[in-house]
Amino acid sequence: MGSEWRNCKLGDVCEFVSGTVFPKDFQGALSGAYPFIKVSDMNLPENERLIKNSNNWITEDMKKKLRAKLHPAGATVFAKIGIALTYNRRRMLTRQTIIDNNMMSAVPDQTVVDQLFFYYLLCTVDFNQVASGTALPYLNISDLLKIEISLPPLPEQKAIAHILGSLDDGKARFVNAVAALSQAFALVVPHEYAIRIRDEVGFFQVVKAYILKKPETKEDKRKDRGDIELAVRQIISRAIVPGGVMDIFEAAGLKKPDISILDEKFLEEVKKLPYKNLVLEALKKLLNDEIKTLARKNLVMSRSFSVMLEESVRKYHNKTVEAAVVIEELIALAKEIRESRKRGGKLGMSEDELAFYDALEVNDSAVKVLGDETLRTIAHELVEAIRRNVTIDWAIRENVRARMRAIVKRILRKYGYPPDKQESVTNTVIEQAELLCESWVSQS
Repeated sequence: MGSEWRNCKLGDVCEFVSGTVFPKDFQGALSGAYPFIKVSDMNLPENERLIKNSNNWITEDMKKKLRAKLHPAGATVFAKIGIALTYNRRRMLTRQTIIDNNMMSAVPDQTVVDQLFFYYLLCTVDFNQVASGTALPYLNISDLLKIEISLPPLPEQKAIAHILGSLDDGKARFVNAVAALSQAFALVVPHEYAIRIRDEVGFFQVVKAYILKKPETKEDKRKDRGDIELAVRQIISRAIVPGGVMDIFEAAGLKKPDISILDEKFLEEVKKLPYKNLVLEALKKLLNDEIKTLARKNLVMSRSFSVMLEESVRKYHNKTVEAAVVIEELIALAKEIRESRKRGGKLGMSEDELAFYDALEVNDSAVKVLGDETLRTIAHELVEAIRRNVTIDWAIRENVRARMRAIVKRILRKYGYPPDKQESVTNTVIEQAELLCESWVSQS
């Protein structure tokens, strides 16, 4: 059977179609002729695989005014720009649908590929491999068309799709069964038999947590991210609790802190705790989350802190230093991150200006000769100039990107920035601009 599979490209079996701009004035209707879905609709209840619900609907007249394209039932949709595309989420349409311009559909040629099989096939393709851009990734249709795939004969595709569809339904059954098991376990613990099977119960809780975990949504990111990351450690330490996965801060003997604070009292408390390995893991998670938050605003600073964190943790994993030493390093890093929030105020700069200021390689000796006042002025002008020229799609329009680079280089030359460093700094500044442009456009 394997010999009948053939190699081809996505462009041979499907058409990629971009979405339609969806003005706010047209949004909000709960009924109409067509659902108009956005990236966020992929996370609605019952939309885990098939798009069944939508937050927005439009009438036939509205469709004509928008010159909106209809995407057919059976097409697979996905995010085409921004952080959302990196999550590789796919959904299949169940009816004619309009999608917004941050999305794209893949419409399969049903003479050569089964629609459901094609959906599952796309779920295995990592679009990050062909994405352009850095801080603001995006997809080009020309790159998608070139992706190589393997296809079995059509009857075999249908059989595979049927089996995979059955497995999807099995997820819900498994989750319900584990929930019932956990409730039963809670009723009988600490019975001797319950204690004997707690590792097995914990294993099923871990699998259930993995199935349910969806960290790609903004709402989920605000929830506690510790459950899945720490479940294996929970089993190893035989710390199963009836209510679910035990939080690492609780295991370490800590009250769970406000991640945005990292206050002195908490950091001092950490030093006194006996479970050094758990304390280290708790601090690592805390700092990782803090750095991820920083990375949405300041590219250079977040990269610097990330390298420092990785280096400290690497020493522990390589057994070159004890956990207690690494904990001291992580506490020092936490304090440094906390102090970094005050830098903008001390320098008389906004958060955005500070991000571009850091992008100027201000610690380089050749750059320092310009003087801090000049560097702050450059950062201010970069923010003003880039903000005036940024649009939601500037990162995927080569002519706009070229103009943006020219603006950056003109400002650098204006203030005598070292010529041999202008190219690399321009690249960093553009990356920083990509990072901030979505929030800027939404505020404009």
